[in-house]
Parts: sequence; structure tokens; C-alpha cells
Amino acid sequence: MKNIANVIKYSIREALSSKILISYLALSLLIVVVVLIAVAIKGPLSYIDENIPPEILETEKTSIINIIFAVVAGFLSFFTSFLAIFPVAGFVPGINDKGSLDMLLSKPVGRSEFLTGRYLGGLLIVGVNFAFVITAVWLIISVSTSIWNPSFLYIIPFNLLSFAALYALMFPLGLITGSNLTGILTYFILLIIVNPLLLIGHSAEKFTGVLKTVISAFYYVLPKTAELGSTALDSALKGDPFSQFLPLITTLAFTVLVFLYGIFIFEKKDF
Repeated sequence: MKNIANVIKYSIREALSSKILISYLALSLLIVVVVLIAVAIKGPLSYIDENIPPEILETEKTSIINIIFAVVAGFLSFFTSFLAIFPVAGFVPGINDKGSLDMLLSKPVGRSEFLTGRYLGGLLIVGVNFAFVITAVWLIISVSTSIWNPSFLYIIPFNLLSFAALYALMFPLGLITGSNLTGILTYFILLIIVNPLLLIGHSAEKFTGVLKTVISAFYYVLPKTAELGSTALDSALKGDPFSQFLPLITTLAFTVLVFLYGIFIFEKKDF
């Protein structure tokens, strides 16, 4: 565990020296500032007619806040996941860099420990940023409306699991190709195109026969980032984080198996 912790520290220091991470954090802070300014200029409840009956007024408030939370949750889920890969993508091919190899060869760090530390270091950086942005926006909306919905914070673990699955896939890809470009392209293709289409195709009744079987096979094998996003949205609005177990279980299994395959490749790799 000590070796893994040391690699995590090394990875974080490496990331902090990168302008990409600074830009990523600056964009995240900008989102929070924009939301704060928008709320200060025009409060979320300012459009409600205060002269309507009290029982209707409360219903209107709840309805508007739910809409706001839904829109914000969808935006934050996509935005944070879309940008998250950039500051930590270099951790993967960086395994082959001279500095990383010197650390691996000069200290008693096992290859599996080294790879695990690199992976967890990336997750830690992204997870802290997820938590900061989503919690800050939640606090701004809650304070401005006096309506507190802690279920909104379920977005954090669901987003992090989606990222963890796709990020884990980058390790075997990076080790095989020696470049992070393949991993980054795969990350965006799965996140933006493949997973949403598989969700639609799996649910559509018009697909039958072999095509339906192929779609279902890919649907069950690949991580379900699209469904995790919709589950996060349901959690934010309804407070039920476990309305769907299948996306959680299969995405977690995919993450573990793919990362273990990356470790297997790294253990066999010659330097």
C-alpha cells in the first residue's frame, strides 16, 4: 500500500506541473463562478408569481427547482466527464517515459503497484474535481432557493464510475499502442456515440434477430455510461440511487476486468 501511495503522490505532482490540469481546474472554477453570477443576477424562483395560493406556490417552487436540478445535473454530468480525460490521459503512455521507468526500476515498486498507483492517482484528481464542481453548484442553488436536495450529490459517484470504466480501458490500449491518442479517441467514441446508441438500440423493439443479438452483446459487455448518466439524473430528482442495479454491476465488472488485463500486459512488457 505504501508503494501505491508513493506512486499516487508522484502522479499528482506530475499532473500539477502540467498546464492541462491548470486549465481543467480553471474551467471547472469558471462553471461555478458563472452559476454564482447567474443566480445573483436572477434568482431561480424570481419568475414565480408570489400572489398565487400558498399550496400552489410550494408546488410551483418544487417543480421549478426539479427542472433546474435536472438541467444542471445533465450539463455537469456531460461537461465534467467530457473534460476529465485530458489532465490524466498522459498517465498511461507516461508509463513508458524515462522518468516513470527510472522510478519503477530504482525503487522496490512492483509493476502492478505502479500501474495501480497511476490509475488511482488519475481517479483521485478527477474525483476531487467532480466533487468540488458538483457540490459547489449544489450549494449555490440550494442557498439561493432554500430548497435542499442532497440527492443531487449522487451525480458524483455515478460520474466517477463512468469515468473509471473508460479510463481503465485506456491502460491496456496505451500499453499496447504506446500512445494516449488511441485511448482518448476510444474514450470519446464510447462516451458520446457508442454507449448512447447501444442504449437506444437495446431498448428499441424494431431491432430483431441477429442485429438485436449483436446490439445486446455489445450492450452487456461495454460499460453503461449512458445508463449511469440517466440513473444519476433519477437519483438527483427522486433520491433513489439504486433504481437500476445492472448498469452499476456490469460497469464495475468491466472496470475491474479491463484494468486487470492492463496489469497483465504491463507485467509481461519488456523495457
